Amino acid sequence: MKIGRNRRTKVAKFLTSWKNKEDPALGLFSFEPNPDGSDQYVMLRNRTEQYWISGLWNGQYFSLVPEMMYLKSNDMFNISHVSNENESYFTYSVAAPITFQFVMDASGQVQQMYWLETSKTWFQFWSIPRNPCEVYAYCGAFGSCREQNKPFCDCLSGFKPNSEHDWNSLEDYSGGCQRKSQLQCENSILVNGKSDKFMATSAKELPKHLQSTPVANIKQCETSCLNNCACIAYAYENNRCSIWIGSLLNLQQLAVGDTDGKTIYIKLAAYEFSSPRNDKRKFIDGVVGSVAFVLLLGLVVAGGNADIEELLRICRVACWCIQDDETQRPSMGEVVQKLEGVLDVTQSPIPSSIQAHSHYQDHIIFFTASSSSSNQSPHSQNIILQLLHRRPHHRHVILASGGSANYSKII
Repeated sequence: MKIGRNRRTKVAKFLTSWKNKEDPALGLFSFEPNPDGSDQYVMLRNRTEQYWISGLWNGQYFSLVPEMMYLKSNDMFNISHVSNENESYFTYSVAAPITFQFVMDASGQVQQMYWLETSKTWFQFWSIPRNPCEVYAYCGAFGSCREQNKPFCDCLSGFKPNSEHDWNSLEDYSGGCQRKSQLQCENSILVNGKSDKFMATSAKELPKHLQSTPVANIKQCETSCLNNCACIAYAYENNRCSIWIGSLLNLQQLAVGDTDGKTIYIKLAAYEFSSPRNDKRKFIDGVVGSVAFVLLLGLVVAGGNADIEELLRICRVACWCIQDDETQRPSMGEVVQKLEGVLDVTQSPIPSSIQAHSHYQDHIIFFTASSSSSNQSPHSQNIILQLLHRRPHHRHVILASGGSANYSKII
């Protein structure tokens, strides 16, 4: 392998990454001679952002890559560097009888691997940078890198991956994250919407490509960013206001116990800031939605006419549909079979999500059966009527489980 530059023609030979592990299209990262003409090698993102440099050749190895001395000393690799008026390059070849790879990976790391014939797999024994978080913008826009454990990337609060497939299946985080909720300043429909807010986030360093804004204090700095819809974040440090336009790149989380970081304030839609009232509304809306859907489906299955026993069955199925554990929730086919009476409906556990909202006891009633009875009392009919009726100005979720008219209010 030969990587370098022809000084007469200015043509360079370098490595580029794939787009991801499945797509061999040109990727974001490259390993190439230093554009400044020095006898060093760099790694770049988009051929512009440098995040690693080799150091100068000292006759044995590049000064910032002392591991090269070990690779040479064990007689596995031949490494040399040539620099004259015509060209500058280094060569890397295998001395031992092994099958070897030297690749610019889609992650932004240069990786060295050799083939293990016994297991028919590639074994990675070296990579630079050593930590993925040292790769510039490893987690993409609005992503945050953490060094301690995998996965290395998280989206910032209020954001979600642009591609769940890339993040979860390919471990390709370069696509970054997108907002969960549109900013109020970007949405002309929300004329009377609540103003956007800022969430404080700690980071090892502040991102690049900031703009300085002359203000007197942190409040004016915040107002300056809030009044500029293009501004996505601000920081105030040493009486200096910095704002960011466009995207935030290369944020790195602080290590556990590390307090020596920087604070940056990320602009988010007001909806992303939880409050007891909003939490209560989201919870109740979720339960009401699940129950209402099963009720509607049950009435369709029943042909539009359902007696008390059928309505109780519908309620019991609804209780299974809001279980915390997804494996306990019935599939759509099972829901239909349970509603039709093909499958029995057993008593469901009380979801922990409902137990956690015990302070909403005026809004949530969970019914459990103490016995099985085919005769329904007038009070049982009242349960069903409450379930089907929502009083004006009040939100009540009535959940029935079991086959008896007896019930207990546990929340």
